[in-house]
Amino acid sequence: MSQTAGRNSEDTSLLTDPRLESSLNRNSKEDTEYRVYKRRWFILAVLGILNFSNALSWLTFSPVSDHSANFYNVSPSKIDWLSTVYMIAAIPVGFLAIYLLDTFGLRLGIITGATLNFLGLAVRYLSSFDFISKDHHIPYMIVLGGQTLCAIAQPFLLFAPTKLAATWFAGDQRAVANMIASMLNPLGLLVVNIASPAIVKKDGDITLMLFVYLIPGAIGFLLSVFGFCSSVPPSPPSASAAEVHETFWQGLKKIVRIPAYFLLFVNFGAGFGLLSSILSVLQQILCVRGYTDEFSGYCGASMLGFGIIAAFFSGLYVDKTKKFEEVTKICFSLAVICFMAFTILSTFDDMQIELLIFCTMFGVLGLAQYAITFELGVECTYPVPEATSAGFLAMSGQIQGIVFMLFFQFLATEEIHPNQKCTNNPSEKIHVLTTPLLICCGYVTVTCFLFVTFFKTKYLRLEAEQRSGADSILNYNTIANYRQQPVYS
Repeated sequence: MSQTAGRNSEDTSLLTDPRLESSLNRNSKEDTEYRVYKRRWFILAVLGILNFSNALSWLTFSPVSDHSANFYNVSPSKIDWLSTVYMIAAIPVGFLAIYLLDTFGLRLGIITGATLNFLGLAVRYLSSFDFISKDHHIPYMIVLGGQTLCAIAQPFLLFAPTKLAATWFAGDQRAVANMIASMLNPLGLLVVNIASPAIVKKDGDITLMLFVYLIPGAIGFLLSVFGFCSSVPPSPPSASAAEVHETFWQGLKKIVRIPAYFLLFVNFGAGFGLLSSILSVLQQILCVRGYTDEFSGYCGASMLGFGIIAAFFSGLYVDKTKKFEEVTKICFSLAVICFMAFTILSTFDDMQIELLIFCTMFGVLGLAQYAITFELGVECTYPVPEATSAGFLAMSGQIQGIVFMLFFQFLATEEIHPNQKCTNNPSEKIHVLTTPLLICCGYVTVTCFLFVTFFKTKYLRLEAEQRSGADSILNYNTIANYRQQPVYS
């Protein structure tokens, strides 16, 4: 009897032995079969549609600001607020979006963004109905409310691609998946600059434009609510996805103590903020020297169009080579050079070909590193949740974008240029942005030098996956212990 009790006691002690528990956990992880599922492409497509729709709503009115101002009976500066609200909302809402995505998962975060985006688009469309009273600028207040809802939705959608790529895709597909979902946003900016002027020929066409832009938002909303059933796949696609990540608050405390991430935070914010602000004021920069609005549109479209293509190929390259740091440093350095050349050329007349080339190269090199930088942020902060590292990088871009826009507004000089195309009166003083552009050149040059010189990091996520693979090889008691390559189903 006592011997039996002794054996039971010994068995119990073995079950609570931390060494045995660690061994069991390690074997359990080694026995995990890494698998990717076809439905990952559906989820990626849904997120891409939502980012595309949100980008359409961002700049809906900017290409047709004159018709929009007449339709809502407000000044053009009031129409500018319909896009500026996106940058303002992104900062406070960004913290909530990061917390929701990392704490409650992709599904809730994406559905929240899809719902807010759809409601905002519906409210905007409502503002164009005839039964809405025109007193006290009520239609404008309604459309501003709709834009605000869409702006609140943006962080939930814009911060999700990196987490989606890490959660659903294998290591050799993460950068491409991140790129596809992220680049649908600049693709939307490209399309809206073409579609809005094509749709709106007179003030009353604003109603039709708002209905057209409501359609992709409604499709994305329905697909996310009824088609996105789980935040994570049944089996993880990689060893890093199988790991238990830190909580939001743990990750937040950790990233503020990582020097490499701080450099990345400042550098990416400078590049992304500069690119987005230049797109916003490109016409104001070029019209001073007699370049037409049509030429400015070509430059903006070329920046975005060729930039998206470059991002696709850079994502493929990095997925195969894992050269995150090298690609980011080279692209950012060359992008700074191209921006400096563009700034100098913009002070001369009749330089259409040269300006178009350097505008295009600036967009190509800037967007080529966009999604790769998010992946690099994950690598230098792992196991911090992906939405945290990527989200704060995106917020840095929004914050610095606002700063650049303030530079352009308050540091511009007023001059008379006889050849200018900014107004119909050649003798009228116009805003010249050369001074703030030169200041921006100096700032991004400094951030580029600091980043290229001092940014060094280990690829912590890749190292964790390699260690997991090595453990499986060393512990090959069964065939199931070696299942490091994902099964594609």
